[in-house]
Amino acid sequence: MDLRELFKILWRRRLVLLATLVVTTAVAAAFAATRPTEYEATATVAVTPATNEAYVTPEVLNALLGTYAETAKSSSMKLAAEEQTGKPVEGKVETSTQAGTGILQITGNAESAEVARQTATAITSAFVVYLRQNEFFEAQIVDPAALPESPAQPRPPLIIGIGILLGLIGGAMLAYGIDRLRGRVETAADVGEITSIPVVGVIPRDRRLARGPSRLIWDDLQLTGVQEGIRALRTNIELVEGNRSSVLQVTSPLASEGKSLIVANLGVALAEVGIETIIVDIDLRRPTQHEIFRISNDLGVTNVLATSAPIPLRRAATAYENLTVVPSGPIRPNSTELLHVRVATLFEKLRATGAMVLIDSPPLLPISDARLLASRSDRVFLTVAAGKERGTTLRSAIDSLEFTGASLEGIIFNRAVDSSSAYDSYRRQPRETQVNAPVQ
Repeated sequence: MDLRELFKILWRRRLVLLATLVVTTAVAAAFAATRPTEYEATATVAVTPATNEAYVTPEVLNALLGTYAETAKSSSMKLAAEEQTGKPVEGKVETSTQAGTGILQITGNAESAEVARQTATAITSAFVVYLRQNEFFEAQIVDPAALPESPAQPRPPLIIGIGILLGLIGGAMLAYGIDRLRGRVETAADVGEITSIPVVGVIPRDRRLARGPSRLIWDDLQLTGVQEGIRALRTNIELVEGNRSSVLQVTSPLASEGKSLIVANLGVALAEVGIETIIVDIDLRRPTQHEIFRISNDLGVTNVLATSAPIPLRRAATAYENLTVVPSGPIRPNSTELLHVRVATLFEKLRATGAMVLIDSPPLLPISDARLLASRSDRVFLTVAAGKERGTTLRSAIDSLEFTGASLEGIIFNRAVDSSSAYDSYRRQPRETQVNAPVQ
């Protein structure tokens, strides 16, 4: 996975990332607000050999400094400081060393700046007196403790900054984990990770199409991105179906993935370039093509299936030349059984038309009709809506088609979030000015 794909995941799960960031920042701010105020005052002591002739190796000096650092913050040193000053040492003591330099730093910590300075000063003086008892080393105060001007703790900007950083990292990890665990098919690239079957069409998401039932899009100037997606799908189908007389089934793993809208508008797109096209609605439980084209549903597929007599298919004309529609016909309680019995006869009638036939079929997984139709169709196109289903659902749909021996030609990725951006960007670009060179 590259950074671009990661950014897409983070954008899809931006609410998770934002919520995590807000929580960690709020916790960091609360932690900074509840921390007690603490001042630090530091005195610097140089520990050197008592005579110039003495030679101390760096290893020995480091070991001695470590010992002196622990001695300086011990309880016995605190008692010695209290005896010298005649007052209790109220603050806490911390020490640090600089390797190879003989420098020892003694820090006093307290809720008051003055108490912090007094603590560092008293402990430093007691330590210098203590080291005078050693004939090999001596201590000298090179930087006495000064009165601190501002508290050392807490540091709200630092604490909140760390909270923001942890929120970004944690939010990104959580967003990625949720995206992987949910396993939703969100992009065309997700399809490629599940199957090697090509994506032959990408239809962008448009909220206007989600507000009502499936409809034709060609008279709506605000749906140009969707129109271009359908045209691109038409081009790919033309490249695959050179003879223009095939039975193509369009289905989906689950319901409400936009297959009926795609079938209707793809039929219009094919007819507009002169391809004789027939749309056949064989979704016998939830038919929609008669509603999209506003035609009667009194006669259709179920009428043909209901009798063994060789009656012709009744094709309803539409407002588009070269496009006719065979609606589903009246819904019957035994329509699925009729389809199983007379599906062969139905497909003979469809192929006899010599036209490009688009079958709007039921979804694959809920009922068996789509699988029966897939075994008889020349090509099958599987519609997958972004965010509608898990990868396992898509895999199950593909497996069911492969089991029937269907020719799954490609996947139509519907309601893609970012697919219309390229077309919109191209449309907004100014035309290039063509300059003709003068003829010599």
